[in-house]
Amino acid sequence: MAARLPQKGGAGPRTDQNGQERRRGRRRDRSEHPARRLVTWDKWRTPARLDLVNKALPILQKYDQSWPASAYVRIWSKRQVKLEGLRKTRARASEIPLSRVAKKTQGNTDSKQKPQSSESRRRTTSAAAAAADGGAPGDSIAPVREFLRSLTQPLDALLPAFRAIGIRDAASLRSVVRMEGWYQWLYMVLVMDQRWEVTELQWKHVADGFKRLAAEEGP
Repeated sequence: MAARLPQKGGAGPRTDQNGQERRRGRRRDRSEHPARRLVTWDKWRTPARLDLVNKALPILQKYDQSWPASAYVRIWSKRQVKLEGLRKTRARASEIPLSRVAKKTQGNTDSKQKPQSSESRRRTTSAAAAAADGGAPGDSIAPVREFLRSLTQPLDALLPAFRAIGIRDAASLRSVVRMEGWYQWLYMVLVMDQRWEVTELQWKHVADGFKRLAAEEGP
């Protein structure tokens, strides 16, 4: 019997024992593609979160299908995805061996520096203390800091959150209680935003403080 000649153009496709064509190389599973492993914001946008917003802010239910609540959850969800990505990046960076960092900084430690004078050190220490406290003594943020310290549980640690949402002086502090729906707005920007990690107990103290402030403002 004549031998089977190979087809023109080289050897034919490889086959397994069942005669099935075997593709060269390993085929990557689509589920292993890095893009499919990324966290999408859809996982954060759940009916439970929408119900939570509607429960905290009943006024939103006056709108068609509570669209402001859906919009807020969508914005909040995208922010959570970004924060999760940053946390993973920082976690990977923290895994870098300290020996590498030591080698990079070794040359800098050999350089000679002039010792700081006692007056210069005092100025540096005072500036650092003022920055940690939210600003220099006598600045405009002082009334906000005093308000947080006057609560049943002093919460001046929330000063960065107040600055971020725009409460930065006495005028903006008192303007909050003049707004319509200020209670719901504060709950949304302080408690619902997980950046600040405000507990329900802390929120109760903050809300009570603003209620007292509203009583001082009068009708």
